[in-house]
Amino acid sequence: MIGLLSQRWTRRVLVLLLLGSMPLAEGNAEISALEARRAIALGIRYLKDAQLSNGSWPNGFGFDGGVTAICTLSLLNAGVSQQDPAIKRAMGYLRKFPPRRTYVVALQTMVFCYVKDEEDTERIKQNVDWLVQTQLKDGTWSYMDNQAERGDHSNSQFALLALHEAERYSPEFNIPDEVFVRAQEAWQAVQNSDGSWGYHRQDRTASGSMTAAGISSLLISDTERQIRSLLTKGGLSCCEPSRPNPSLERGLQWLEKRFSVSKNPGSNSPLYLWYYYYLYGLERAARLTGKRFLDDHDWYREGTEALVNLQRKPGDWKISSTESRLSWTGSREVCAALALLFLAKGRRPVLMAKLQHSQGDDWNRHPTAVAEITYTIESAWKRQLTWQTIELRSTALPVVKDIPILFLSGRDAPQLTNDEVELLRKYLEQGGFLFAERNCESTLFEAGIHRLVRRMFPNSSVELEPLPPEHPVWRQEKLINARYFGTLHGLNVGCRTAMIYSDWDLTCRWQYGHPRLFKRLNPVLQQEVENAQAIGQNIFSYVTDRELKYKYEFFQEEQPPLEVDRAVFRIAMIEQRGSLNSTPAAIPNLQRMLNRFKGMEVGFAPRQFSLANEGIFDFPVLYMHGRESFSLTSRDRQQLKLYLERGGVLVADSICGSQEFAEAFRSEINQLFPEKVLEPIPVGHELFTRKFGGYELQHVKLRTRRPTANGSLATLEEERTSPKMEGLPLGNRYAVIFSPFDISCALQDTNANDCEGYDRDDALRLGMNAILYALQQPGP
Repeated sequence: MIGLLSQRWTRRVLVLLLLGSMPLAEGNAEISALEARRAIALGIRYLKDAQLSNGSWPNGFGFDGGVTAICTLSLLNAGVSQQDPAIKRAMGYLRKFPPRRTYVVALQTMVFCYVKDEEDTERIKQNVDWLVQTQLKDGTWSYMDNQAERGDHSNSQFALLALHEAERYSPEFNIPDEVFVRAQEAWQAVQNSDGSWGYHRQDRTASGSMTAAGISSLLISDTERQIRSLLTKGGLSCCEPSRPNPSLERGLQWLEKRFSVSKNPGSNSPLYLWYYYYLYGLERAARLTGKRFLDDHDWYREGTEALVNLQRKPGDWKISSTESRLSWTGSREVCAALALLFLAKGRRPVLMAKLQHSQGDDWNRHPTAVAEITYTIESAWKRQLTWQTIELRSTALPVVKDIPILFLSGRDAPQLTNDEVELLRKYLEQGGFLFAERNCESTLFEAGIHRLVRRMFPNSSVELEPLPPEHPVWRQEKLINARYFGTLHGLNVGCRTAMIYSDWDLTCRWQYGHPRLFKRLNPVLQQEVENAQAIGQNIFSYVTDRELKYKYEFFQEEQPPLEVDRAVFRIAMIEQRGSLNSTPAAIPNLQRMLNRFKGMEVGFAPRQFSLANEGIFDFPVLYMHGRESFSLTSRDRQQLKLYLERGGVLVADSICGSQEFAEAFRSEINQLFPEKVLEPIPVGHELFTRKFGGYELQHVKLRTRRPTANGSLATLEEERTSPKMEGLPLGNRYAVIFSPFDISCALQDTNANDCEGYDRDDALRLGMNAILYALQQPGP
């Protein structure tokens, strides 16, 4: 690895490696989440076992502390606790080294910044001062503090990474602007015409590892350029157009065009062989630029598959077919650390993705804002996260579904094709969330957002409406001071608010969350920024409930639903004209629970049925739910009445306890059977017992809102009470089973804590009991 090997060793090892390179293949087979987790666990175990008694790792390169620092950094990123004995021993060892060599100082600094122990603050400052002083006149760094020595891009990359982490640790270190200016100029000056980078000014032989280093370094220095630009304007600058960096774009294009996880792409130079060093750089370049895909390659999935295939039983990774003849000590530990860094840092859960909605840069007016709010959430939730950018035109629904929040902003109206609008609609209906905000107080963008809602749901009455004071986003984690805020509008889709639109420029404020910018603001503007951060934090918490998945948890494909024609018992979901498919996963989830826990072969119709469709008579149970008022046609009523009289059962619930739906449902049932009414089902009824294979449900947890003294609705309160279900008796059975409180959202497995309804476990049990009761009725 160039970063930790002397050049003398580089030449010797190259000769041996060329005799037999390791067989690496691009990943094509599906990799599972279990395999990814196991690879990380084995890597952790290997590095822990390789640690020496003094807290260090074997080092044969003359860089005392460097190997130990990168091994420690990889273990921390892989989730090893700072209280783990291995980490404690390593920290004790690392704290002994004064700054002398760039690699060691940089990696040591990154470890100290990660741990965030006040004991190390002075050490970080000392290292920062050393890195500032040792930057060469041409803007690069060399191995040592010798100004006569030639700089290289590997040392320079590590120096910038360390300064970047130190600045986030504390803005009080006051890193001079010119350090980043010189670094940016140095990288841009020696970029090859095709967008790539070589190892140093005299060796411009292109390689993936150095190009990835160039991308990350330019991103760091370019972020500093944008910060300097904002500092010079004073106050809050919210409507300046962004200025993309052409050098950064050309570097990304080179990396995408030559993407590989089987080798370090480039020509036949020594750098060609530094495979794990390349993957370490690839992960960082893709993550920092928000790339889910490089060209059409899912870089993390493919890289993880390659590393899983290369891992050996002890937990380390293959180096080459001639590794047994290598005499350089520590290569296994270094390569294991680099592989583990790829797996661990690349798996970070995605908090949100920016939507690219136009050919220009209107969608990205505040380029650093999403990264800044992600840092803020990381700090609040004490969990490492990441963000991405998404182009809808080149993205399929399964990919978008992995992202909890899509973020849409701009000054101009979003330009989306019909296919892109349809993709967004399906994304929202299947549990996704759209977060939109306007920049520059633009009426064009606001009008465009309202048009987008109408295009997504042309047959529905849903629209953006101001969020009421009792909505959780005003107090989910932080209490919002409305004095510093505009208006939030929400769009309810089924169980939850599935879209929020802000007419206040949040991203402008988020970008000022950077430590260097924030400390320069006056107290009033600081309050604005903190309020914008709080709104973001509340919305992210409302949507995700802090339950975010590692990327590898999406590797395994979902099992296909049981086919209807093979099932013994079958259920159909009823479609309502003008309403949304609010909880498409509710019945499939209930089916899986019945199959898993009750051993029943239950199937569901793969599409919704209209009540006017003769096909409803093929199903013993119909399921219906909604949030809006509705009315049936005379044909619908005729069919439903006949269905119920012939022995069918209708199970229904009101999404989020919607009174509008409940009133409409009761009215429709009353029109079918004027002489009957939906009556409360007694708590002692057999439906709430184990008689049909279900659960004893005399007591359940129910969330309801109670009016306050001034008549407004208070926040939801949960109580333990008896089930509140209604039924329509026909003969000796209930032909209709209705819950005026929410069940479907729990079946959807959606975070619906702002809904009036049963908690997840009890809702699932009520749903299972209702279906089991309905399936085992004798008929009319």
